[in-house]
Amino acid sequence: MQRGGQTQVVTFSNDFAKKLPKIKKSDLLLARVPFVVDTALAGKPAAIAGIQKGDRIVSVNGQSMTFFEEFKPLADQFKNQTIPLGIISAKGDTLSKTVTISEHGTIGVGPKYDEFFKKETQNYTLAQAFPAGVEMGWGFLTDQMQAFGMMFKGDLSVKDNLGSVISIGKLFDPAWDWRIFWTVTASLSIILAFMNLLPIPALDGGYVLFLIWEVVSGRKVSDTFMERAVTVGFFLLIGLMIVALGLDIWRLF
Repeated sequence: MQRGGQTQVVTFSNDFAKKLPKIKKSDLLLARVPFVVDTALAGKPAAIAGIQKGDRIVSVNGQSMTFFEEFKPLADQFKNQTIPLGIISAKGDTLSKTVTISEHGTIGVGPKYDEFFKKETQNYTLAQAFPAGVEMGWGFLTDQMQAFGMMFKGDLSVKDNLGSVISIGKLFDPAWDWRIFWTVTASLSIILAFMNLLPIPALDGGYVLFLIWEVVSGRKVSDTFMERAVTVGFFLLIGLMIVALGLDIWRLF
């Protein structure tokens, strides 16, 4: 990663992959921005105390803080209590505001991100879009293949990473966004294509395996063996789907 123009190496523990599925998405990567108020909800503690848009919160009950993610752990110590907050106003004045922290450790404000982060959109021509799409798809496929390998080796928990139609449904954003929708749809198509090529009887990959055997040995697989292998493969797939659905239902409750 780049930090201050220099390359920084971040090292994760060996069991991080097992912990990853249990971590909330909102906790994976927090943007480190100063707590500059963007919105103060009417009727909430911050608005009642007179905190306004553009104010920067720099301390909680005398404990100094710099970044937005530092506020919640400090505020949780003073739930349902009235404490002073150190403020630097938009005009640069140093103020102290007395605020009652809610039972949830919040005060009813939202941080300002736009001032610190800017979005950039990279546009592709039709000729550039095809190779870029292939590169993106191949990168996604290789990541999935590595994930399957890690599950087989036990580095990833099957019960935390295997899912059915319920997990698939959760991949789609509740609000319509054409880019997210088609990205998820394309990702699912790639996964299905990969799964279909696995050397399991009843899948295309299983038939390919039989054809390779016929080419190498010069002998055709008997119809009886083919029928039994496909039956075994069919029940194997049904069992896998039942397990995946069961895990999804278990996670719901």
